[in-house]
Amino acid sequence: MGGSILAAWIKKGYPLKNIFVEEPNPSDWLKKKSDEGLNLNCHQPQDIQYCFLAVKPQSIETIRPILKFLSNKSVTFVSMLAGIEIKRIAEYLGTKEAIARIMPNLPAQVSKGVTALIENEFVKKEKLLELTSLLESFGAVIKLSGENKIDVVTAISGSGPAYIFLMAELMIKEGIKQGLKAEEANVLAKNTILGAGELMIKSDLNPSKLRENVTSPGGTTQAALLHLMEEKNGLPYILSNAVHAAIERSKQLSKI
Repeated sequence: MGGSILAAWIKKGYPLKNIFVEEPNPSDWLKKKSDEGLNLNCHQPQDIQYCFLAVKPQSIETIRPILKFLSNKSVTFVSMLAGIEIKRIAEYLGTKEAIARIMPNLPAQVSKGVTALIENEFVKKEKLLELTSLLESFGAVIKLSGENKIDVVTAISGSGPAYIFLMAELMIKEGIKQGLKAEEANVLAKNTILGAGELMIKSDLNPSKLRENVTSPGGTTQAALLHLMEEKNGLPYILSNAVHAAIERSKQLSKI
């Protein structure tokens, strides 16, 4: 996720000389960007305004040295660590450090991401505005009213792209099974999902109404939806259980 955000910033034209990356196992892409001016593994970077924490939650201990170095330097820390609350990050930094939590998602790679944001009381207003602008460079931003909502955001939008990818995968497999060529099934499934998503964004109608509009009584869509919307075995039941499982895992990560 950190790499996706970095790529989006570079694409937007942010100067490489202003970006510092700490990565013990840099990819060839990062090494190339380092040759072009990106600051890679400086260990003690200077004049840092924002520090984005983009490691696995289980690896938070590995970044303790850099956090200790940057604390008490008027840095705004921005955490992408799933399940790790602001108060726990403050234990590593200090109780009066400016800390924000964000939950971006993978479509940030193509500047179509959505990022949820919540900050503590030490993040200054002007810094919050700047941070929001940074996040908007790769998609939409929603400001949460409480940190307790982050687990739900993680399950809906953080993990959500995987649900859509699975849907596309199944549509493609079934298309091939029913006689379509692989290329035909790929184009149909991917562009159907792309078009439906764009329509939801641009339409004044909510998804329920859009679904109703495309469902003719006695038609093919209704025949399919009768299966998908079964109360006990259909998609509503399956998706509800899936989202609940993701929320519970997010909560478990906070205790690691």
